[in-house]
Amino acid sequence: MNIPIPQGVRNRAKDTYFRLTPTVRDKLLESKLTAAEWRIWCYLISLDPFGDRGAKFSPAELMLKCAVKKSTYFAAKAKFQKLSLFDFQDGVTKVVNLQGFSNQSKISECSQQEQLIESKISESDSKILEFKSEISESNSRISECQKLKPLLDKDSTTLQTLQTVQTFQTKEEEGEKIFEKGSKQAKEKVTNSKLPENLINKLEELEIPLDGTVRKAIASHHISQVYGAAAHVEKTWDTVKNPKSVFLYQLPKQPIEKLPQSLSSEFLDWYAQASSDEIVEDLPPEYLSRDRNNEPLVRLKQLDPITGAPYRLVEWRRVQAEPDYNPDKDLVSLADLSSFLKQFIEKGNKKQ
Repeated sequence: MNIPIPQGVRNRAKDTYFRLTPTVRDKLLESKLTAAEWRIWCYLISLDPFGDRGAKFSPAELMLKCAVKKSTYFAAKAKFQKLSLFDFQDGVTKVVNLQGFSNQSKISECSQQEQLIESKISESDSKILEFKSEISESNSRISECQKLKPLLDKDSTTLQTLQTVQTFQTKEEEGEKIFEKGSKQAKEKVTNSKLPENLINKLEELEIPLDGTVRKAIASHHISQVYGAAAHVEKTWDTVKNPKSVFLYQLPKQPIEKLPQSLSSEFLDWYAQASSDEIVEDLPPEYLSRDRNNEPLVRLKQLDPITGAPYRLVEWRRVQAEPDYNPDKDLVSLADLSSFLKQFIEKGNKKQ
């Protein structure tokens, strides 16, 4: 006789299934995940199927088993976090299934808290507007009192009027201070929300939280320094233990540079395909070098005989026109150059 297992109860001895609700199913299908992203999702969901414990994992092992590149892993990680499928904790490589059975009540509580905070903010805004209205009425009364002042004799009535004016002015100054404080907080909120989307995504990929400390540091430095510090963390990722600390340490050390113009959609479309076909190295477009015409230079996977670098910088339009382009064919061989110089010297000696 088969006894049905109640919903939300699992067999801890086997762990042979995980919870997939229609809501999660529809979210996954609507997100149009790539094949690589599906493999990464399957790997992560198996680590914490019910969202009741979280699980540490090795990014290197994940990339090996899912057969994906480092950039693909970071992009999928940011996408899953944006869709509220998983939460990747800072400081340790740990994943939590946000759609598990035990996390649904937590998500509901967070939603209720957000609604409560929004209602309090709305109530504060209405009080500020009401106070401004009272200040406006006070100003009109002050103006009326000032008009009546010449008509009054210099007696006790005049003194009471002056005291009334001073009371209104004090109230007005207090109201202005409260309003300025609210405006300052709103301005700070707008400033933080104006961070470029690609920068926000990059910081999420590098596990650098946008908390108060990071936002304050970003606001006090040039945007090029922020990109430079993020690039340093990504380049030294294999040796970094605390991405946030390294980012904050490197931020003031980065030079202030003039930001390049935005890349054209033509280039971005071609570069995505060329990287996928492994014609060029898969480097984030914002980190590519530029030529004197501000056009991006792509990296061909060829050894540079001059600098010894494992790649060569080439104009992207040349590679677009000729995917099998080889820079060596444009160079004169040493033998040809030696022969040319020898002939040139011999002709000069004959003339003499």
